[in-house]
Amino acid sequence: MYDHGFDMLSVQKLDMDFSGLTVPVVGGTRTEIEVEVSEQPSVCADENGLANITAVYCIPRFVYAPIAKGSSIGTIKYYNNGVYAGQSDVTANETAAYMEQPTKFTENVKSFFKRLFK
Repeated sequence: MYDHGFDMLSVQKLDMDFSGLTVPVVGGTRTEIEVEVSEQPSVCADENGLANITAVYCIPRFVYAPIAKGSSIGTIKYYNNGVYAGQSDVTANETAAYMEQPTKFTENVKSFFKRLFK
């Protein structure tokens, strides 16, 4: 009985395409960065089991700069018929450096004192 049950199951690699995933960046030299899935997980399922796999993205709506290439951005969780089956890390595929923003406040203070002492 056990042999029959185990013969019906096999370890199958999930072949999902996650290319083109991007995350907006706030305060950086780039407006968005491309992210990648670190590894495709494998699940134990029967021959029809992969049809019931769903992927849930746990990625923030945006990230703050600086972001280094390879840093963790979020995760993707996989479910088989609603039951947790595994997860993969989502990492930054690009670097986004911090961009120094000129503040209007300091510019306004400078111009105020320049006008005051003219």
